[in-house]
Amino acid sequence: MECLKFWVSNCINTHSQCLRESSGESALPTRVLDLGSNPEKGPIRLTETNGQLKGRYIALSYAWGGAEFIKTKIDTYERYQKQGIALDELPPTFQDVIELCHTLEIRYLWIDSLCIIQDDRNDWKHESVRMADVYQNAFLTVSALFNTSPYGGLFSDAQVRCVGPVATQETRHPYWTALEKNETIALGFPLLTRGWTFQERMLSPRVLHFTKHEMIWDCREATYCQCGGRYQNANTKLRRNSQTRYEFSHVVLNKSDLSWNDAFDTWDFSQLWKDIVTEYSETDFTVKSDRTVAISGIATLIQRATKWNYLAGLWKETLVGDLCWFATSFPDPPQETRRKPTWSWFSVDGSFSWISASHDEPGLELIRILSCGSTLSTPSPTGPVHDAFLEVEGYLAFVSNNSSELGGVLAQFWDCKAVWFDEGEAALNKYQGPFYLLPLLSTYSWTKHGLDKGFYCMRLLIVTPATNGSQDMIRIGMAFVERDDFFVEKDEIQLREQGQSLAKFATKGNKVRARLV
Repeated sequence: MECLKFWVSNCINTHSQCLRESSGESALPTRVLDLGSNPEKGPIRLTETNGQLKGRYIALSYAWGGAEFIKTKIDTYERYQKQGIALDELPPTFQDVIELCHTLEIRYLWIDSLCIIQDDRNDWKHESVRMADVYQNAFLTVSALFNTSPYGGLFSDAQVRCVGPVATQETRHPYWTALEKNETIALGFPLLTRGWTFQERMLSPRVLHFTKHEMIWDCREATYCQCGGRYQNANTKLRRNSQTRYEFSHVVLNKSDLSWNDAFDTWDFSQLWKDIVTEYSETDFTVKSDRTVAISGIATLIQRATKWNYLAGLWKETLVGDLCWFATSFPDPPQETRRKPTWSWFSVDGSFSWISASHDEPGLELIRILSCGSTLSTPSPTGPVHDAFLEVEGYLAFVSNNSSELGGVLAQFWDCKAVWFDEGEAALNKYQGPFYLLPLLSTYSWTKHGLDKGFYCMRLLIVTPATNGSQDMIRIGMAFVERDDFFVEKDEIQLREQGQSLAKFATKGNKVRARLV
């Protein structure tokens, strides 16, 4: 543990970025496990802080898996407070992190299964939206990177291989992004595929990862591993701080690094959010609806930095562009019931993305947002919703009455370069039609001929009535039209004229007011 003690000391004494965050005592979460000052005395007690206690605490990031293990429930809550919890009641990962706390002389520990009352829905709702504070204020987050349940422990034997007289130790470093899930699991890092732990890594000022081969230290300023690597570059394979993570850390969490007015503007923050939730959408959840909750902490911090208004995973200030997401994969088995609102990625269980754009790409919004709103499921404005709506004004263009021919009609008669159905083409048969296009946004794209020339492209929603005869519309997909015959020179007036011409091409219908749900 000497290397860990060195990493901790070096971080809190020399890292300017880390000194701004949770180096001293901070407000403790609603409940913590009080380990006491002497590891040899007394049980572990579940303690209510009532917002009055301060101190350093460690948070544990781990996979629950399908295993049965100790949890705080309504009928055990009082006993864990008064009588405490014996060490041998805890699974190996919990025991190991307690040993780590004593090594670092940190008295308090936060573990979700014990610090949230698991069969009290109101308590879970209250605590789940406080994750931003729990992990951001933790002195250290311990990540059980290679385990699929809390029974695996933190420590493992070194993978040593002898070649003649030479002994070599096997080491594998995780790729923090851009790997397929199965490949990440096969390499020994299954925790990286889990949805709840994505936010935990993003928010924590310091993370100590335990892999099968070594410990990895990761803080705002540097990453170290026991094999001797040190990674400060945000673009290296080991570094958790991919460009997305780096920007979130330095712009949202350390707001003095880059100010809103010069380095980051509205487009930058919008693109940062899209990058974050695109990566997040690749992760898995045991309870699928949790994906609307487990990003709430990150959304809260972006809201604080921007003063924007959150709306079911999107932002009111950039709403038209935010609506242009498209599905890139679908769950297996297929999603049985689609959540509301259908125009948000909240509604789907698969992964999704946005059509790439450039910072200075001119855009022409083709719908007008008249009003919008939501009914929240929790007190948090960045939490899940019961339902939400958009009232818009735009051009609703009829496409087809038949779901089986929808894809072909869009490609043949509407020149759609790409069509993405939110639940996959196989799921279209559950919709009766008719089907319409609702143009959202027209943008200018550069070409290989140079930055002074390009063409217009358009994003369009594919919608259908919510029920037979209903005035409400639901989203079922996204279409993309690219027009080479609108090849234009880079001139602002001409660009807007060409954009309006393309809008007329795609809006072979009447201007209407529509309600999307």
